[in-house]
Amino acid sequence: MAGPIRQPIDLNKLQSYIEKHVPEIKTPLDVKQFGYGQSNPTYLLQSSTGSKYVLRKKPPGKLLSKSAHRVDREHRIISALSSSDVPVPRAYILCEDDSVIGTPFYIMSYLDGRIFPNPAIPDVSPEHRTLMWKSAIETLAKFHRVRPDTVGMADFGRPDNFYNRQLKTFATISVAQAETTDVETGEAVGKIPHYDDMVGFFGTAATQPRDRGTFVHGDFKIDNLVFHKTEPYVIGILDWEMATIGHPLSDLANLLSPYAQATNEFAVNTGHANRAFVPGTMEGLPTQKQCLEWYHGVVDWKFSDREIAWGEAFFLYRSAIIVQGIAARVARRQASSEKAKEHAVLMEPMGYMAWEFCERSLHHCADKHLLSPAHIHPEMPRNPQSLNMLRQLFTTDSQPVMLRTLFRQPSRQPTASRTFLTSNLSPSSRRLTFPRWRVNNSSNKPLGRRHESTNKPTSSLNPPPGTKVHYQAPSSTNAPKQSLSDRMKAMSKKYGWTVVGIYLGLSALDFPFCFLAVRWFGPERIGHLEHVIVSHVWAGLESVVPGLKEKRERNEQLALEEGGVLGDAVQAVNNVKEEVKGKEGSASIWTQLLIAYGVHKSLFFLRIPITLAITPKVVKTLRGWGWKIGNVTPKA
Repeated sequence: MAGPIRQPIDLNKLQSYIEKHVPEIKTPLDVKQFGYGQSNPTYLLQSSTGSKYVLRKKPPGKLLSKSAHRVDREHRIISALSSSDVPVPRAYILCEDDSVIGTPFYIMSYLDGRIFPNPAIPDVSPEHRTLMWKSAIETLAKFHRVRPDTVGMADFGRPDNFYNRQLKTFATISVAQAETTDVETGEAVGKIPHYDDMVGFFGTAATQPRDRGTFVHGDFKIDNLVFHKTEPYVIGILDWEMATIGHPLSDLANLLSPYAQATNEFAVNTGHANRAFVPGTMEGLPTQKQCLEWYHGVVDWKFSDREIAWGEAFFLYRSAIIVQGIAARVARRQASSEKAKEHAVLMEPMGYMAWEFCERSLHHCADKHLLSPAHIHPEMPRNPQSLNMLRQLFTTDSQPVMLRTLFRQPSRQPTASRTFLTSNLSPSSRRLTFPRWRVNNSSNKPLGRRHESTNKPTSSLNPPPGTKVHYQAPSSTNAPKQSLSDRMKAMSKKYGWTVVGIYLGLSALDFPFCFLAVRWFGPERIGHLEHVIVSHVWAGLESVVPGLKEKRERNEQLALEEGGVLGDAVQAVNNVKEEVKGKEGSASIWTQLLIAYGVHKSLFFLRIPITLAITPKVVKTLRGWGWKIGNVTPKA
C-alpha cells in the first residue's frame, strides 16, 4: 500500500508540469509513495477530484547501467499495448526533462483491484480460483500473441538468441558471485551444484527450444497481476521494467513455476514448495496440463513436453543464480536481514533442483534421438546425430581435409588426374566443369586439346556426350613465383618512394573502414571482448600488487548492489543482471579505436598486393598529367 514519501519530489514543479501538459488531472495533488517498486520509485497521485494515478520515476543519482531503470521503455510498451486486447494501465505522459522532479518519469492510470501475493489465491471460492488462473494464463497468451511489428515495437529487442544471451549474462554474474569470500572465514561462496553441467546443457543447440521472437514481460507471475475487485479476471499487468523481445517460454515457466516445485524433493525438503499446487490438494486450482491447454488455445504454437521441461530447468537455474547472489551479499555482510540469510542457504538445493529438471528435459531429448546424455559436456556439447549426418553427406573420397581430420579418417593421396563421364552433362555444364581436359573416343585417337593449335579447330570446349574426360592437374614444372617481399623490393627499385607513398595512402584509406566495421560489429560484442581482456590483465596484476584484489571486490559489490535495500530477492538481482549486462556491453571509444587499429595493421597482406598491382598504373596516370614521379627507367 501507499504510505509516507521516502524519496522526496518537488511537488510544486510536478503540479505546474501536469497543469500544462495533462490538464485532465486536476491539481492540487495528494502524493504518497508505494512500498514496492524499489528499483523505480513509484508514487500514488490523488487529484483534487479524487481520481487516482500512478507516477514511476527513474532513481536519483549516478546509475552504473544505461540499460537499467528505463522508465521510457515501460511507458513505450504500455502505450503500444493499449491498442491490443492485453489489459494494461492507460499511459498519460512521459517526461524526460530532469528539471521537473530530478529524473525522467511517466504517469499512468491507477488500477483499483486485487493483488494476491500467494499464487494459490487461497481467499476466493474454488470456482473463482479456476477462472482467475484461466484469466492469468490467457492474459499471458494474448500478450505473447501480439506481434511487436504490428504495434510499432520491432526495435524493442533482439528476436533471436534470447536464451543464449541470458545464459551469457547469468554466467558472468555467477562466476563473480562464486569467487566472493566470507569477510570473516575467508571461505568462498562457491559454484552452484552442477553449474558446469547446466551451462553445457543449456548451451547445446539440440536441446534449446526454437526461437519465437515475441514480447516477453520478464517477471510475469500472479502477484504482478491486478484482478477485478469482485470478478475473477485480470484488469492489468504491473512491473514492465524487464520487458523486451525474446522467448515466450521464459514467461510461461515463470508463471507455472509453483507447479514445477510443488512435488520436487529438494523444494519440499527446504520448504520452498507451495504444497497447494500438488494435484488434488486445493479445490479449484487447475492442473499444469489444464493451464497449458488454455495457453495453447490462444497462441499459434504449441510447446512440447521437452521444451516445457527445458524452460522450467532454465527458470530454476536462473533462480539458483539469484540465490547465489544473496549468499554473496551475506558473505560480505551487506545483507544482514534474517530473510536474506534464509534465502542464502537455498543455493545448493536450488542447484540440485535445477539439474533434476535438466535431466528430465535431457531424457526427452534422448527419447526423440536428439541427444545422448553421454555427449553432454560443459565446455563443448556435441550432437552425434549431426556428426552422423555429416558423415553421410561427405564420403571419405570427397571430404575436405578439415572434415577428414575431425572424423579421424585417413587422408587420400593426391592424384594427378581423375576420370569423369560426361554423358549426363549438358553442353554448358561440360564447358564450365572441365576447363583443362583430354578427350578420347572409342578408337583412342586424340580429338583435340585446349592448349594445342590445329589447322581445323575442334570443339575442344564442348566434348561430345558419352566421351570420357580426363582431367589433368596443373603442371608443377613452372618456375617458382617471386615472394611478395621480393616483388616489393623490385617495385621499390623501379619506382622509388612512390611505392611507399601509395602504400601509406592505402593505409590512410582503410583505417576509417576498419573503424566503421568495428562499430558495425557492435559495441556489445566489442565490450565483451574488452571485458575479457581487462579481466585477464587485472587478474595478473592482482597476483602481484597486494590489496588490489580486495579493492576490486569491494568495487564490484558496490556495482552489484546499486538499486537499494533487499526487499524482493528476485527483483534485486534482476537489477544487478541489467547493470552487469550494460557494463559488459558498453565498449569505450578508445577500445573500439584500438581494435580498429589492430585490424588495420593485420590487413598489410592485402595492402601489399594491391600496392604492387596499382603502382604501375598510378605512376603512368600521374606521369600523363605531367607529374615527374617515380624513377624513370632508361630506354634500352
